[in-house]
Amino acid sequence: MRRLAAFVVVGMLLSALPVQAVAERPGPRVDVCHWSEDDEVFVHITVFASAVAKHIDNHGDVYPGQGGLDDRCALEESTVLAVAYSNLDGVDGFDEMGSDVFISKLVDTNDDGVVSAGDEILMGRYPTGFNPSSPADFGGFAVPRHTIDAVRIAGPTYIVVESGTAEFAFASNANGEQYFENGPLGSVCGGCTELLDIKADTNFDRIFTDYFGPSPSQPDSAVLLSRRLPGSGTDDTYLDVDIAIP
Repeated sequence: MRRLAAFVVVGMLLSALPVQAVAERPGPRVDVCHWSEDDEVFVHITVFASAVAKHIDNHGDVYPGQGGLDDRCALEESTVLAVAYSNLDGVDGFDEMGSDVFISKLVDTNDDGVVSAGDEILMGRYPTGFNPSSPADFGGFAVPRHTIDAVRIAGPTYIVVESGTAEFAFASNANGEQYFENGPLGSVCGGCTELLDIKADTNFDRIFTDYFGPSPSQPDSAVLLSRRLPGSGTDDTYLDVDIAIP
């Protein structure tokens, strides 16, 4: 009887909780650069994903990495040597002032004009499908930047660099485009994220995140998509890669 009474009391306490205490959480938070009219600068804030569109439409907010801003919403002055991005405006070239969404940038942090140790890789957001068109179609990375320790290859179509125990690659040629990151070094894919846009029918388009384990930038959701479009020769907008070195 004593046990039954205790159960009744606990049940009464739970039923007395306010509705909002047991309601579902509003979802993950997203980094945005919020325009402060008082200070006339962008400031870094986090908002619930459900509120992002309202901030962009009503306040002129942008995502970190857009509009000439870095991942902390400060003006970015260093030269971008390579960038992987989703080309949402459909116009050739990365438009940081427009709707294009950067996935990853290799920035000439030490201003020596080449890919070298001390430069940085800045992480943005990645498409979770082959036809992204809105903020809901992208995931984010928990690790926003990586400092380059060593350069393996640095050419006009292919860059491979190392940061700590991780490797990063940007590729762009007539056959397709690729962004790839993997760790630890020496593994084929110990934990990798790859976006691949193949223009011929010799391989699959791919969007893989955290494949075989956590990848260096720690994407916030796992994606495993592939498709083949035989002979399409299509340059898809979910991934473009620009490399700006001779």
